[in-house]
Amino acid sequence: VLVPTTVSMVGKHLGARKEHPGLKNKENDENSGPTTTVFVGNISEKASDMLIRQLLAKCGLVLSWKRVQGASGKLQ
Repeated sequence: VLVPTTVSMVGKHLGARKEHPGLKNKENDENSGPTTTVFVGNISEKASDMLIRQLLAKCGLVLSWKRVQGASGKLQ
């Protein structure tokens, strides 16, 4: 059974959009656009958390990284 890993990332929105001056946009709080959750499977136990974080950082700003452990404590 494959259990996905959860990663939250923020990327820049490239499309133009009209801003309303009186409204505060929650996306602008991070200054980088909307948050995207990414699920990654089949990560080797031998891959360190730091290695995975560095690889994900090449795709965008990583807000959080969580590796799932099974009931036996084995990394998944």
